[in-house]
Amino acid sequence: MLNHRNKMTMMTGLVALMPLVAQADFPDEDITIVVGYGPGGGTDITARVVGRYLEKYLDGDASVVVKNVKGAGGVIALTQVSRADPDGYTVGTFNVPASIGRMVDRKVSYDLDSFAFLSSVTSDPNTLITQRDDDIASLEDLKQTCADGGQLTLGLAGYGGEDHFAAKQVESALGCHFTYVPLGGDGSARTALMGGHVDLAVVNVSAAYNYQDSVNFLGVMDESRSEYLQDVPTFEEQGYDIDMASTRGYVLPKGTPTAIVDQYNEAFAKMFEDPEFLKDMSREAVPAAYLDADAWKGLVEQQHQAVVELWNRDPWK
Repeated sequence: MLNHRNKMTMMTGLVALMPLVAQADFPDEDITIVVGYGPGGGTDITARVVGRYLEKYLDGDASVVVKNVKGAGGVIALTQVSRADPDGYTVGTFNVPASIGRMVDRKVSYDLDSFAFLSSVTSDPNTLITQRDDDIASLEDLKQTCADGGQLTLGLAGYGGEDHFAAKQVESALGCHFTYVPLGGDGSARTALMGGHVDLAVVNVSAAYNYQDSVNFLGVMDESRSEYLQDVPTFEEQGYDIDMASTRGYVLPKGTPTAIVDQYNEAFAKMFEDPEFLKDMSREAVPAAYLDADAWKGLVEQQHQAVVELWNRDPWK
């Protein structure tokens, strides 16, 4: 027979093994990717592609579901992720610089240490668009309209993101003054533009690519032309040094077991070796660009410092 001490030792050993057993079975229920923006934008489009390949490479029987949680420029979504059970079943989208900007310009309940950083999967350039039948069909048209005193509204996902930073650079370079209309995502900004509710919008290439018959592209904010919009010149080609993109990656709540974090990171690495994943990303005009967990977290920390310095020098709210 086991004495009391031996029973306690066995129970302690069983308790210690329980997380390992759970991790060995992971995933055995649905996984949720929480997207802090509305459907149809670059973050949402990317997450839906990534979700299909997480299903494939996490080696479980679970489905991956994308949950759109709009509000406060992604803050509500990341708050939910930071407070979720650290069991691997809640994944958050984290965008640079947007997610950082919203941490700097307002009070939030999380910080960088609230998350386990996984991998980043894309750097999606910004583009400035107008309606297809609009008189503003080029940057020179825009510059002239601004010089003539035109009052223009500009749709964007929200303040403190790369679209906002890009718009401020456009204002400075072309002598414009926009009335900003934050719309909770670049998909919503594109829709508002197409519906005639705003005059211009800054969105990611992936959010506008499938709507080329409905919008004018005034320029791409990258060092070279987008492979998806090869006829659209860069801002630099047109004489304006404006380069801006959204780098998108993924996080888990702090405290997620290392074995599960490693499982995710192995899945992301396998995705980028899969030609079908690369084709699916390309089909959605999302440039595939991989950073592993260490490089991704390093970029986030670097960008955090840069955004804090920008805020201290020129606060945008």
